[in-house]
Amino acid sequence: MLDKKAECVRASESAVKTQMVEWRERIDRSVWAPQNCTSWYQRGEPNGRPWGIWPGTHIEYFLRTRKVPSSDFEYF
Repeated sequence: MLDKKAECVRASESAVKTQMVEWRERIDRSVWAPQNCTSWYQRGEPNGRPWGIWPGTHIEYFLRTRKVPSSDFEYF
């Protein structure tokens, strides 16, 4: 963001769509899937998918978010 001299940054629509496709596939196979979990996390989407839960390990999250391509963002 600093090298782009931007005051604001947001994820691009295409990056969000790509991430959501992967998230839906993975969350449905995870321990958080409605058939595997009955906690309050299931109050997310109307179809029962939980919101705000990463479907992988914290190590994977750390590694995947260490360096995110600048093309995945819009700068303002």
